[in-house]
Amino acid sequence: MKPSYAQLEEQIQKLKNVESELIKTTEALRENESRFRLLYERAPVGYQSLDIDGNFIEVNQAWLDTLGYEKTEVISKNFADFLHPEWVDHFKQNFPVFKAVGEIFGVEFEMVKKNESIILVSFNGKIGKDAGGNFQQTHCVLYDITEERKKEAALKESERRFRSIIENNDAGYFFIDKNGIIQEVNKAASGIKILRGILPICSICKKIRNGKGYWTQLEEYIYEHSEADFSHGICPECAKKYYPDMNLYGNDENQG
Repeated sequence: MKPSYAQLEEQIQKLKNVESELIKTTEALRENESRFRLLYERAPVGYQSLDIDGNFIEVNQAWLDTLGYEKTEVISKNFADFLHPEWVDHFKQNFPVFKAVGEIFGVEFEMVKKNESIILVSFNGKIGKDAGGNFQQTHCVLYDITEERKKEAALKESERRFRSIIENNDAGYFFIDKNGIIQEVNKAASGIKILRGILPICSICKKIRNGKGYWTQLEEYIYEHSEADFSHGICPECAKKYYPDMNLYGNDENQG
């Protein structure tokens, strides 16, 4: 049975509606693509996209500014062409891993700029897939960390020199935290015994009570608990008091 005129009109209208929706969808996709392109083109960090073989599909202006190339010098070239020779094998070994795992974070490469200078670059990225879950392209952002690493290396070298000076110094150095706890000492200080805390001392005879409860002479206690030694003598005041006839210091009572 042939469709009636009204049925044909209805089918035509449905086709027009489908066509209209398809046009709207296509325009929306183009608009989204345009927004995405504008977003990554104006992004302050470098962006790149590679195909399944590691060839460039897209880079943004920040990428070009970082490495100094024109876009026509990059597109369709292989990523390995822009690496320092010592890093090419690293890329060839790890690109298949990236495609299998689906993402990378903080992966580093040394890249060669157009002026032939070398920069260290850190990458974060994900694998883009089609509706069927198959590889479509990579999406990666890159950061030039050359100066950051130079500063880190300079700081480490400064710390190494400082430690070398301290470690080989004849004076003892103690590194103490905010709680007063010694965290580290140099060689000279490692042999030093330190007296700390409150020492119970007799206010009359000046004996000190040790950890076992016995009272000992001051010099004996210090000798046992430090590296100090004693050379006994008589001060001018005691010489005058106990040996007035000997005149050990003459008329100069302050002489030591």
